[in-house]
Amino acid sequence: MDISMVSKVFQMSLRTSVPLTSSLVAICIFTTTFPQYITSLRWIRLGLAIPTLLIASAVAYPPDDLSKPGFYVQAVIGGAYLIVRVVDVCLIGFWEGQEACPRWLMVKEKMEDKDGVRPEYVLLPMPTTLQGRLAYTVDNLFSMRGASSFKNCSWDWATKSVREYHPASQTEFFGKEVKRFVLVYLAMDVLEYFLCNYPWNLRVPNPVTSLPAFQQIAFTLLLFCFSYLGTSFGLLVLNLTFVALGLPPSSCPPLYPSNILTTKSLAEYWSLKWHSMFRRMFERCSLPVVWMLKRKDGTPYLSNRTTNFIRAFAIFAVSAILHITIGNSIPRTTENAHLGIIEPSQVHFFLAQPFGLLFEVSVLKPMTDGLPVAWKGWVRRVWLWSWMIWTGRWFCDGWIVCGHFGARALDFSPIELFLAGKKST
Repeated sequence: MDISMVSKVFQMSLRTSVPLTSSLVAICIFTTTFPQYITSLRWIRLGLAIPTLLIASAVAYPPDDLSKPGFYVQAVIGGAYLIVRVVDVCLIGFWEGQEACPRWLMVKEKMEDKDGVRPEYVLLPMPTTLQGRLAYTVDNLFSMRGASSFKNCSWDWATKSVREYHPASQTEFFGKEVKRFVLVYLAMDVLEYFLCNYPWNLRVPNPVTSLPAFQQIAFTLLLFCFSYLGTSFGLLVLNLTFVALGLPPSSCPPLYPSNILTTKSLAEYWSLKWHSMFRRMFERCSLPVVWMLKRKDGTPYLSNRTTNFIRAFAIFAVSAILHITIGNSIPRTTENAHLGIIEPSQVHFFLAQPFGLLFEVSVLKPMTDGLPVAWKGWVRRVWLWSWMIWTGRWFCDGWIVCGHFGARALDFSPIELFLAGKKST
């Protein structure tokens, strides 16, 4: 079954669906700035939810003739983001009060302590003027990671790395980001050339785990590197563009703020080291599960560990749905026409992660707490990367069999020019 048939439920081009959906979501966010009318406005937002979700599905599955898998991926990520914002503001927000609305954090002053310069923040009140409400709406709508388009501001749900990203100047920002852009582009070009030209067998559901063990490990590491570079590259382009157009550099923090290879645990990997592009989306979608696990007085029915496991399972389930949707957005070929709507390998990968987190906190951590610091760090790192490589093979199966490497995303390829020149000589 071709999941792109979903787009025919509400057919429209990206030029129409993107601004229309964004405008409807913006209207819903704008209404949250009127606390005096919260009861009546929540019903209006609920009424807007269904048509907005239908139009957002047209963003995720555009009828346009997009020739490259990368364009389908970008379209479905944009559509999924807008869909989750509708769920966030209109559905989950229906049961929340005004106090749950995101607020701006502004740097009040910078204090110096033994760890260096530490900013002090003040929580800004909700805007009350028309200009303030419009600024709040636009900034809220387009902030995926908690950065604000206003200088020295961020959102109260932003991670520490996003809040504390303050380049000294535009010159420093462009110096670092342009250098990173060139390095990322060249590395991504080499990896994409190899992965797109490898003779993948898409007629089987497991093109990676059907290979010999050494090749499974090698391709898992290569695809991990490509995912890291690919997500970095997309945001690098946006960051350089927005800062060139006038946004303050603090509004455009890097996607990966620190060296991912220094990660010491699976919990640290998923919560701090991997990108936080969808973190807010996943946490918001897991809130109904959290509410069901609490009594009326707010106390949990289960232990904290069990509650955290169930919430983690819900978050990774939402992530699995997003990645399955991304895979389904790419048109099927005669080779992978056997795929159904649900690709099981990616489901296995994402739903295995909560069990890895549970094993880490329940078994591995108590076992290694008594070890010397150096030994403890190495044991936990070996566990982390062994787990990620082992389960990552399933992710690679699903990602490749859906056709992500059916065509190159980069229009200009230095590696192809180099090989063509070498061949001609």
